[in-house]
Amino acid sequence: MPLAGLVDALDKEELRSLLDAAMPDALLVHDHAGRLLAANQEACRCLGYHPSEIPRLSVADISRDMDIAAAQSLWLGVERGSRIVLQGHHRRKDGSCFPVDVHLGLLDRGEQRLYVAVFRDATEALRESEARFRATFEQAAVGLAHVGLDRRLLRANGKFCEILGMSREALRVLLSGEGEGALDEGSWHEPAIEDALLSGARASVSAERRIRPPDGRVAWINVTVSVARNDDGSPYYFIVVMEDITQRKTLEEKSEEHGRQMDALMKEQLIAQTAAALAHELNQPLEAIAAYSEVALRAMQSESGWSEQMQRAVLGCNLQAQRAGQVLHDLIGQLRTEGEDKQIFDLNTLVGDVIDRVRTRESLNFQVTLKLDPTLPQVLGNPLQIEKVLHNLLRNGLDAMLGAGITAPSFTIASHRGADPLMAEVSVQDMGPGIPPELAQVLFRPFRSAKKGGLGLGLSISRSLIHAQGGQLWLERDASPGATFRFTVPIADEL
Repeated sequence: MPLAGLVDALDKEELRSLLDAAMPDALLVHDHAGRLLAANQEACRCLGYHPSEIPRLSVADISRDMDIAAAQSLWLGVERGSRIVLQGHHRRKDGSCFPVDVHLGLLDRGEQRLYVAVFRDATEALRESEARFRATFEQAAVGLAHVGLDRRLLRANGKFCEILGMSREALRVLLSGEGEGALDEGSWHEPAIEDALLSGARASVSAERRIRPPDGRVAWINVTVSVARNDDGSPYYFIVVMEDITQRKTLEEKSEEHGRQMDALMKEQLIAQTAAALAHELNQPLEAIAAYSEVALRAMQSESGWSEQMQRAVLGCNLQAQRAGQVLHDLIGQLRTEGEDKQIFDLNTLVGDVIDRVRTRESLNFQVTLKLDPTLPQVLGNPLQIEKVLHNLLRNGLDAMLGAGITAPSFTIASHRGADPLMAEVSVQDMGPGIPPELAQVLFRPFRSAKKGGLGLGLSISRSLIHAQGGQLWLERDASPGATFRFTVPIADEL
């Protein structure tokens, strides 16, 4: 039935309203068997048919993606009140196909139920979508590539090529297996992983890789691979997302090396402090032996009756006691840190860096109130050794606060010129229980600790390190709340 005949047979106002509402979209009317009954001018234009040819067609003639059985199941849904919106392809009279967006509706005429399909040619919308996709793909901040299941490069954005230091053509050759060499030390395509992705056992796979691009540099990348699938769920191609993490890896390596240096410094200082403590304890009896043997030797020499052999024995005892004392003195001299590798640096910046490192290294969260003098001049010292002192003070404060049941530990750290204008002063105050008076008297002596199981060398080492810079470290008496430690470092421009 031509459109004019349908208008005569149905309620004209209703049909005209329907057609007007559809404009400028294309509109088709068909029955439950799929026979086309009418089409507006836009539908005829899109499909390439004359209006007189429409009644000879069925839905199957113009739909590339759907047969009548599948369509009828959708029409039943429309009858039940479902809102059906489809995306697919229509076929023109000349056999070419074009993408469409389709909205299905019901025209209920009592015993006769007709179906209305309003569709729009989505070619331009698809073109715009593809243009947006290409722009997004190309301008992405990370490397993006699509690789076929046969490992053929389908497309890659500029960032992907930049990270790998290769042109798209060079990538195509490399991925095809025709090029020589490899970008990384492992395999780009591991069969077990590919199988897991293709089968759907894994949605994506991520890995960090060390690569050596053609320009000879060494770089680190993070690669995530997933699979794009067809409408039926079958694999279409691999999606590769690549991020250059060289800077992050470099920072991690520097941080690890810094940690190793800190650990080495701590071990050296433990040895030095232990040796110094032992030397101190041994030196006193050695001095006593030397003194007593010298007195005995003089008495032997002034009195008769002592054999020469006995005098030589006492003299040897005296000389060996003095030699042992000198050996201990030389040993301590070799182990003593004299602030080597001094340099000029910003003390406030070091304080901030140490706080960040303690949070990361100790995996603890704590609050810090900073009162740093922005006009404080640069100082002269060994940054690593001063960092170790700050680390020890923060670690001790955290242990004290956590041990006292304080769940939100906090510090106040300040910097300013000291009472001596040639020195910069830093104070570290915790909010813990403080230091008992009896322990404060011996706090900096070796093997004295307020912590259960502690060696009692941390503060002794810290004082030695600050002394090596030419400064002082002390506990502020009667400070509350908590404990407040202060230390000084020489100001560089005043030297």
